Amino acid sequence: MIVRTFLIIFLFAIISCRDPASQDGPVIATNRFQYICKYKRDSLKEGYHNDLFFLDRGANTSLFYSRIEYLKDSAKTAMLAAGENVYVIHEELRVYGYGNKIVIVKTPDEIVFSDLLVTSRFYYKEPTPDFQWSLKQDTCSILGYPCQKAVCQYGGRVWTAWFTTHIPISDGPYKFSGLPGLILKISDEDQFFIFELSGMEDCCVPLLQAYGHNYDKIDKKRYLQIDYRVWTENFDPSGNVKSFRVTDEQGRDITGIKTPYIPIELY
Repeated sequence: MIVRTFLIIFLFAIISCRDPASQDGPVIATNRFQYICKYKRDSLKEGYHNDLFFLDRGANTSLFYSRIEYLKDSAKTAMLAAGENVYVIHEELRVYGYGNKIVIVKTPDEIVFSDLLVTSRFYYKEPTPDFQWSLKQDTCSILGYPCQKAVCQYGGRVWTAWFTTHIPISDGPYKFSGLPGLILKISDEDQFFIFELSGMEDCCVPLLQAYGHNYDKIDKKRYLQIDYRVWTENFDPSGNVKSFRVTDEQGRDITGIKTPYIPIELY
């Protein structure tokens, strides 16, 4: 994991749960699915980095985001409300570790994707993909649910999913959907990215937007290009951060060293 030591303040709005039937309130999620995500930054190294994601699902809409970042944002909100110094907050949040800052809102027709790259906030929209799933006869069991295999190509990678019709929700981690049941596990053929369901619960939480007024709309291909440069070249798309230290997990300074990066989607 690469740790960037510049200060970023990124807050989720804290909204109380409203009546799902209210026309003026937000969409309410009634199901929360928790996925463990294992991913590689360097294909030549053993082991994985880990993150934990929530998939909150309401009526025809779902929100996919990092549980780690959600906890950090909640802690930041509380400390800011208590008048804590922002530099103290930055140090206190180190205990949570690193979580992916992407937020994905999915509807039957559209995906809205947002991310925070250094100090720049971007979002893009795309039609909900037709994943062209190929159903296979292979089966397995995950968390006690009988699952069937399905394969598709997306983002320049071949993906294998395991879904269950025992949870009749056509959804899954990241952008994936379109199967006759919830995707419990999905991975690319190189095993660079692995998402697997680790738990689920009923909930009553508002689904937030993927972006706010301080986000810049961007073309998807341009976002993928910038994202790659940020991770491999320590590139700041805003041009405002003139210098910053980059350290590895052992605290060693690797500023200026080109770092490996495996993007989940290719451009």
